[in-house]
Amino acid sequence: MRDLSVIQPERIDNLTRLPDRASHGTELPGAVLVLKPEFYPEGRQLTALQHEGIRTLEIDQPILVSGDDARAAISFLRFLRDAASAGLRVIWRGDLRLDGIDDALVAHLSPPEGRPDHSTWRSRHRFGLFYWRRGPDFILVRDRRRQEMGARLTIEGAGDLEAFSRLLPGCRLIDLSPDLRTSAGALVASGVGVQAGGWATILQTRLPTWPIPYTAV
Repeated sequence: MRDLSVIQPERIDNLTRLPDRASHGTELPGAVLVLKPEFYPEGRQLTALQHEGIRTLEIDQPILVSGDDARAAISFLRFLRDAASAGLRVIWRGDLRLDGIDDALVAHLSPPEGRPDHSTWRSRHRFGLFYWRRGPDFILVRDRRRQEMGARLTIEGAGDLEAFSRLLPGCRLIDLSPDLRTSAGALVASGVGVQAGGWATILQTRLPTWPIPYTAV
């Protein structure tokens, strides 16, 4: 693994270097960083890590993603989504227990390690299952989580686009206007968004550029 001394503390805080080793019996490409569970990097920080050669993030304590702390649950799902968007694998241990969310719904996100009850999640997980791209005045969503050929959804209209943007970082639905709550509810109902205890966010990863070969997705 490469030397991480190039990552300045003032740029990336609260990150700990993982000693050079093979993780979980598999040699991981690139560098690995360990995160404290209370600190989840956001979009630009994750991109900066990827540019510095980081390829894997490992959370050093078990995580329970449940409706008992809805804000934390939505924050963690947002983190898994943004890490996948940045091309980073997340190694985490714990469980996900949210009403209405099954393994197929989150198959595009890094699954928990060592949970036999999430074997479907691990077996289905791969790049390009569920992503979005922005066009002029619309957002194109591709969903292959439940079927091989996949479904396409176009989000358009000022209200739906604003609701999508408000949900991206995670937000309380009560903080939205009635019209935006209606649009946000439709996004959740379609599987584009996810809701827990009055909090919601967008589930799909962003595909900033087409992979090579493009048939990978």
